[in-house]
Amino acid sequence: MSLKREMLVDAGIEDKAVLDNIMQAYGAGIENAKAQAKSEVQGRKRQLETTASNRAKLSRTVGKEELVRKAGSSWQTYKPKFDQYKTDSETKLAQVAKPNAVAPCFERCETYNSEDLMKFIDLDKIELGEDGKPIRGNHQQP
Repeated sequence: MSLKREMLVDAGIEDKAVLDNIMQAYGAGIENAKAQAKSEVQGRKRQLETTASNRAKLSRTVGKEELVRKAGSSWQTYKPKFDQYKTDSETKLAQVAKPNAVAPCFERCETYNSEDLMKFIDLDKIELGEDGKPIRGNHQQP
């Protein structure tokens, strides 16, 4: 229930200045109460928003950790297959890279039939440098 001037007049207060002071004090008290309530509600709202945000972040983090855990177990499953594929790929690459590295040598020597000569070369004994060219001085004397 709110305070009205009529209530104060009925209570026996008739001085207009006193009535104005009482009503002004009552209004200020109401405004203070409203401001305090508003402040408390906003503070609680911010607290709830922060809590909701933290829960959402935690949920996303837990979801990512689960994906990482599953990916890790998948990786363990496929790692042997990957290692085998890597070894096979390196072997196949060497089978292609070594003849391609030796062929320009035949061209520089102006050989007539380099494909026939290639059959006599043991490609396993040829080592390639980082630039993909055969390393010199690697041959052995019989």
